[in-house]
Amino acid sequence: MGSAWRARYGGLIYALLTAVLVTLLYAFTGLFRYADGLAYDTMMRLTAGRHQVSNMLLVEAGFAHREDGDATWLEMVKTLENLGAARVVFTFVPEHVSADFYAYARKKGNIIFGRRMISSPSDPEAMELEPWPEKAGGDLPYGVVVMPVAEYGVYRWQRTHVRAEGALHPTLEAAAAALSSRFKHAEMPEIFLINYEMGAGQFPRMSLERVLKGGAIRELIAGRTILIGLSGTSEIPGVQTPVSLPGFLTPLLEVRGAAIYTLLSGRIVRQMGPVLLFACLLALMFVSLVLYHWLDIRRATLASAVVFGLYLAAVWYAFVSLLLWIPVVALVSGQVLYFILFFREKALAHEQTMREMLEDLASELKKRVVPASFYETREHWAQVANMIYQTLDLERLILLERVEGDHRVREVHALNCSLEDIGERRRDYEREPYKTAIAENGPIQLTRPYLRNRRENEQEYLVPLVFGGEVLGFWAFTVLPEHKVLIHNFPHVIRDFAHQISELLYHRQRWQAEHRQEEEPGLQGYLGVEGHDRILREVHKDLALLEFRLASLENVLNGMSVASIVYDLFGDVLQVNRRMEDLAKQLDIEPYELTALDFIHELTDIGAERCRQMFREVVLEHGRFSLPVHSEKSERVFMLSLQPLYHRESEQAVESGEAHPFALQGILCELIDVTEMRSHYGVKDRLIERFLFRMRNDLQGVLTGSALLTHSELDGDQRSRTEALMARKIDHVVDMFARTHEYISKDLETGTSEVYPVDPRQAVVQAAHALQSQARRHKVALQLNLPRFASLVLADHSGMLDWAVRTSMSILLEDAVENSTLVVDMEESDRWLTIRCKNQGFGLPEARLKDYLFGDMPVESRLYRNMREAILRIREWGGDVHARSQVGEGMQIELKLEVFFHD
Repeated sequence: MGSAWRARYGGLIYALLTAVLVTLLYAFTGLFRYADGLAYDTMMRLTAGRHQVSNMLLVEAGFAHREDGDATWLEMVKTLENLGAARVVFTFVPEHVSADFYAYARKKGNIIFGRRMISSPSDPEAMELEPWPEKAGGDLPYGVVVMPVAEYGVYRWQRTHVRAEGALHPTLEAAAAALSSRFKHAEMPEIFLINYEMGAGQFPRMSLERVLKGGAIRELIAGRTILIGLSGTSEIPGVQTPVSLPGFLTPLLEVRGAAIYTLLSGRIVRQMGPVLLFACLLALMFVSLVLYHWLDIRRATLASAVVFGLYLAAVWYAFVSLLLWIPVVALVSGQVLYFILFFREKALAHEQTMREMLEDLASELKKRVVPASFYETREHWAQVANMIYQTLDLERLILLERVEGDHRVREVHALNCSLEDIGERRRDYEREPYKTAIAENGPIQLTRPYLRNRRENEQEYLVPLVFGGEVLGFWAFTVLPEHKVLIHNFPHVIRDFAHQISELLYHRQRWQAEHRQEEEPGLQGYLGVEGHDRILREVHKDLALLEFRLASLENVLNGMSVASIVYDLFGDVLQVNRRMEDLAKQLDIEPYELTALDFIHELTDIGAERCRQMFREVVLEHGRFSLPVHSEKSERVFMLSLQPLYHRESEQAVESGEAHPFALQGILCELIDVTEMRSHYGVKDRLIERFLFRMRNDLQGVLTGSALLTHSELDGDQRSRTEALMARKIDHVVDMFARTHEYISKDLETGTSEVYPVDPRQAVVQAAHALQSQARRHKVALQLNLPRFASLVLADHSGMLDWAVRTSMSILLEDAVENSTLVVDMEESDRWLTIRCKNQGFGLPEARLKDYLFGDMPVESRLYRNMREAILRIREWGGDVHARSQVGEGMQIELKLEVFFHD
């Protein structure tokens, strides 16, 4: 069966095969007969007693009455006839009666005798009917007395005909039923199931003595078939029947009575034929096929149990109401067989898929994770070892790998040592110190020397290399204590490096195993029993590697400073990184609740029609857009970038159901924080603005001087002073231009402390705005005496001047008394600009304040520690800080900064 046919029609084909196989086994073998008989007996016992026998009566005669004559038998027959018996059936032929008895029987015609089968005198192996007594005077109504048919020791069946002396003869049960007008002799089945529905010991019966003494009444006899038999025989005391009580046998006379009752009442239990069984099996298989298609093996087992209960109920109903016995064991066997075949096929498909996945995954990982030739030479291990050696500043290093099939290790690569330098000669990783390292599953510091010639202060470590739960090797190294303390969280760093090395070792072993496969004997791979477990281990390792790669990719995505969200073309969110989630909370938007179109409209306030137009251009024309974001809920400034994500269609994508109906996989929306960029450009804009302002003033002076020089009234001294002034103005313009060009051409870097011309007035205003709530809490008013125009000063462009001013004001706020005013003045001289902060407060001794701000003594206050840092920064910018304080009056802090444009 081809893979395509198996995938498409496997379940149907197995359903048909199961139905055909079970039907053939049922029809032509006795495979299910024993178990099915037990099930039939159980059903018969459970339903017994539901019907009362009203057409039969058993008359039991002691074995001694067999020798009686007319006084017993003729008298009894006449009594029964007078009471209205429908027919009288003897299980034997009385031998000691007169001809009158037989004449009476012949006259009535409803008296039947049971004739036995005996061995022929001429041929002991042949059987013939028991001859009539001489007084019988000819043939009378009779039936052959035969034993019920046993099946595995249980008597469930009886025949209606037997062959003797070359002819067919009716059995006693058939002969008795043939006298009824409801039956025709030719329509009786050859063999039938005896219906024991009356139950054990529930058959109506009466003793011969009671009949002879007149104990029989018409209500008990009229219209019934009277079966007369001898009881207490030592020949067959009883037989096992479906309704026999545990430890007891059912009398043979009762069994014959049940058989006659079955035929007379017409309540013959019919068995399902092969054709009907085949139809039932097909229906059952198709129901199971539908269930198994959607369920796993655990749920399918429960569903099979439910189905089993349903057709048990159907078997019960058919048996009780329709007198039809459905071979339940055959159905159960079909169900179990189909369950095994179906889930075997499913397991094979899963195994094949797993193997293909393993091969594809290994191949893809080789292509995408590491180059194909990465392990062909040993240089890469030298690079890895050098990288670890230099990064961690180690003294000696050796990488060891486990020898396959052994519990020893061998060298992979070493720096400043070799395998011979290891003091542990056995190289056995089941011994110490390897055993302890494996138990710790992490780096351990060795107290006993591991490498020879260890220096006094040299510390040794041993790290197990574990990947996918399997020990691949060990990493031993030495490090100096002064180098180790420079690495933050040294054990954690060693664990991370060990995981990376373990991954490389794993890939190296995989690569080597694949290249050794052609040289190994073919039979070697089949001698063990771990084939399937090996595949699972390979899958586990590959999935561990893939999980690590995906986790790394997710960490990279979440670690990006750019907030990203990817929408598919149907409006669903595919991926959101952590930065976007945080920004969404700040901007009060729900990206998961918005389509890409709504997301664009929500952030940019662009009209819906224009948003749809841009969306169409991105989808249809693969356009790209950068849009400004308008939001009053964030102080940051963002640009929204829209670009298409191209989808790489492939046959694998189609098979996996990931194919898209368009050429794009989705829309990538990125929120790019341009706050720093805008701030940088704002700083440069203010620098150019001030340059132009100063240059205009200087050029105005030059123009004024030029106009004065045109007047002839100027004397030589005035003309010289005017020319000198013009020269200074021109030199000042040239100098400003050179300095401005120097700073304009600089690339401003966030996080650096490089000085740049900044606006001090803006820094003071921002600091005061940030301290409004603190000032209200201290009940202090803020008064800013700032000029309308202030020169630029040299400071850190990233907001450090704002922080320094805010720290100074915070110190004064903490010291200020309630209902006072904190005054901030700004004064500018020829080269310097001073920001003076003064309060009305408690004050400190001036010496102590200067110790807090400029001394080396430790201080607990965070504000004073920050102020010390601000003073260091201001002095790095070329400025200075002064402080004054008087107890009972307050404090004053002056920030002195160098002016950028000065004459």
